[in-house]
Amino acid sequence: MEKNPSTSMAITIFQKADNGLLSKSISLGDDGQPKSDGSACLMFRGSARGVEVAGAVELAAIINGLKSSEAISLGVIDDAKTGSTPGNPVNVVTARKLPAPRDGVIARTTEYLVFQSQCPGFMLLDYDVKGMPAAVFNALNAAGGIWDALVETCPGLKESGRVQRASTSAGLFNAETDERFLGSGGLHIYIAVADVSDIPRALKVLHQRLWLADYGWFLVGSTGQLLERSIVDASVGSPERLIFEGAPLIKAPLAQDREARTAVATVGPIIDTRVAIPDLKTEERTELTSLQENARKALGKDSAARRADSDQKLAKKLSEKTGSPISTILVSLRHRHQRKLLPLHPLLFDDPEIGEATVADVL
Repeated sequence: MEKNPSTSMAITIFQKADNGLLSKSISLGDDGQPKSDGSACLMFRGSARGVEVAGAVELAAIINGLKSSEAISLGVIDDAKTGSTPGNPVNVVTARKLPAPRDGVIARTTEYLVFQSQCPGFMLLDYDVKGMPAAVFNALNAAGGIWDALVETCPGLKESGRVQRASTSAGLFNAETDERFLGSGGLHIYIAVADVSDIPRALKVLHQRLWLADYGWFLVGSTGQLLERSIVDASVGSPERLIFEGAPLIKAPLAQDREARTAVATVGPIIDTRVAIPDLKTEERTELTSLQENARKALGKDSAARRADSDQKLAKKLSEKTGSPISTILVSLRHRHQRKLLPLHPLLFDDPEIGEATVADVL
């Protein structure tokens, strides 16, 4: 999508093929609590179109108007790669199904969706309380909430133009009993920024500064790996990433108060992220390294126990599938903890036509 670098902001709206669901499905579980299913949050076919956005108020209106079959990304389509007229909708397929020539067809990859240098746009701050330690949760409350904690960490964010949107589970209630349910507490905050190409750096540095402000932690993953977390997800700063803001599918007897999830705009200036979120100084990097090393040591025993249990379960599964001895498979699996995947290691793909394959299959 062509843009005026000095004034124009833009996002991309994706439409799933056949108006398929591109949001969560939420139903009432056997325990009487809402249960979310995000399996529909995948898109292999559909269309995409670039949309110019005047500012935070207009972005909020767009988000509030999204259909359940739509999602957004904060990058823009690189029209030079599409062979189509700038601004026109394009078809979207997986990268391995791209036709030749590729006129009017893209894959949802960074080859086709980009952050244009020196162009304003929006940076997503994705706040999720899942796995948050009590100490961080208490510190957030003491600061006055997520936004106050962010401003405390990087004061340059304070006056920024922004949009705030509650999680998909906000405002749920049982229509038969009128029982109200607490949402997940998650939040999306879109900050108006002067140069979208700086978003990957800015999110990484914000994450580091949040650690220095005691808003960071490690989470022990399902295979025993230590997952680095903070109150803002540093992994969402990519132009092709889908953000699922469309209305969820709510199954009776559940219902949702839509007002509780309305995107709300705060009018303010576009910020220069290089000024508002400056790189760490040498002494700050040293402090961060020490903080994280101490946090890793504190979780060492839990991590090792989870890792051993995960290896045993997967080795047993692979042994039954291949006939190889569990002891042999365990040797192979342990390499994954050094970030090395040997040929036997299984890989799961979102694309249902692939499903599960081994490293050897991919190679």
